[in-house]
Amino acid sequence: MADNQILQVVEICQQLWQNGSKPSIGLIRAKLPSAVPLPKMIKGLQRWQSLPEAERVGKQNNHQKASNPQTPEDGEPRQTLTNTLLSDADTETVEQAVERYVEQYIEQCIEQRLALLEKDILQRSEARIEARISTLETQIISLQTEVARLNQT
Repeated sequence: MADNQILQVVEICQQLWQNGSKPSIGLIRAKLPSAVPLPKMIKGLQRWQSLPEAERVGKQNNHQKASNPQTPEDGEPRQTLTNTLLSDADTETVEQAVERYVEQYIEQCIEQRLALLEKDILQRSEARIEARISTLETQIISLQTEVARLNQT
């Protein structure tokens, strides 16, 4: 059975979407009247994201959908938001969703950090190579000067 807090998060996502904002954890947290644990916010956001487009009433379509919310143009009753959420309750647990989210987040952070480290290593290597080249050029000039001096004597 769906949790009331998760349903509350989904409803906030709907409100944000209808007002032209893309729902995010930060926006959801700001709109919540009371504290909701992060796993429940994530689950609510995921449920909202998994809703069919017909359930995600956009700002521009809001007035059209409000005229007959249960019956679309084809005359068939539309599945309500609550029914969609309740039928999704057995697909995965909150723990699995949070674990998957955390794994993806950690993986993304590691990839970003590795990219930054690789860039840093390349920049440092280039700087060392340039410094070494400069030192060698100075030594070559010094040797050429010494050879020229010896040839004159």
